[in-house]
Amino acid sequence: MNNGGWQIFRPVAERQDLLSLPEWSYAEMARCWGGWGRRVQSVAELREGLAAAAAQPTFALLEIVVSPQDLSPITRKYIAASAKKAGS
Repeated sequence: MNNGGWQIFRPVAERQDLLSLPEWSYAEMARCWGGWGRRVQSVAELREGLAAAAAQPTFALLEIVVSPQDLSPITRKYIAASAKKAGS
């Protein structure tokens, strides 16, 4: 999952500039290491990518791009608890 940064730490980090990650092509790195890689950004691309990955004779990496604001419910709870603790 690639959301472009360390979003989980945003509420408690003093230096927000340290939480953004440079744009890396993880799918390309997989290919450079002798594997198979694909970057996906939609549900349709994910389905196609999973089928293609299953057919590979080598390791496969799907780089799934999600929005920085797309956080799981557990992550949202962690962020809220961390921010509350940091404020106390």
